[in-house]
Amino acid sequence: MKKIFILLMLAALPLWAAVEGNYDWNKAATLYDGIKHAFIYAKEPRLMKINAVRIDLADKSLTLKATSADKDYGKPMPDYPKMNIETKRMKVREFLLENRKNNVNMLVAVNSTPWGPWTKPFNHRYGGNIKLLISDSKIVSDKKVNVPAFLLTRDNKVEIRVVNKNEDRKNFKIAMAGFEIILRDGKVVAGDKNLHPRTCYGISADGRYLYFLTVDGRQKLVSLGANTIECAGYLKYFGASNGINMDGGGSTTLTVWNAQKQKADVLSHQAFCGERNVATSLGIVKK
Repeated sequence: MKKIFILLMLAALPLWAAVEGNYDWNKAATLYDGIKHAFIYAKEPRLMKINAVRIDLADKSLTLKATSADKDYGKPMPDYPKMNIETKRMKVREFLLENRKNNVNMLVAVNSTPWGPWTKPFNHRYGGNIKLLISDSKIVSDKKVNVPAFLLTRDNKVEIRVVNKNEDRKNFKIAMAGFEIILRDGKVVAGDKNLHPRTCYGISADGRYLYFLTVDGRQKLVSLGANTIECAGYLKYFGASNGINMDGGGSTTLTVWNAQKQKADVLSHQAFCGERNVATSLGIVKK
């Protein structure tokens, strides 16, 4: 009976624990001017490998670049004809390397939107059915629904908010749909208690800093993932006032260009050391 009581008490404990205070970015590693990287290996409430990158948007030499439409845009997918091609799926690391090959000085890249098709065998060549994707002011996908999104406006301001289905899209340089707003004006509004690898974006209250947050998961005795409540708490801890949960799970990937070794380093690590081909990525570019 005592054992059963203890088990019931443990089951009643919350699946998350609030992180207190504010992270000291003076302790973080400087990747490049205006770009810092923090790593935390949390032991409570479970093992979590957490990476955070902070981008100083006051540095006008830094800009953002999103996945663009594929050259075969609009054609039926050869391996899923009921859906039309919007983007070509590729690893985040490949997205960064391809841009660099094309003389785009991309320094950091992270996965972004959910997409379709998501049916067995889960290895379709292209991505489609993205609720909202605008790249370089060009609409790649727009399902005309109310959608939580990460935005870069024409006057170079970053926003995280719900885009109304009837809202004019002309003001967006970049728009990338996410799953849900998890942090709003400094208040945690997330509600998903399931544990998964996670990718989240955040912005500071004054819009100066952009944050990429990834949490590794599904790796027994190494990193067990996080819920969105915890992710919102960590975004706030790192300095964000608003945050959004993007595509996670096996898609979660955070990559940085290693100038010394002339290669792309993957900061996050997936179960079985895999990297998924994703439909969209977002990169930080040095002009």
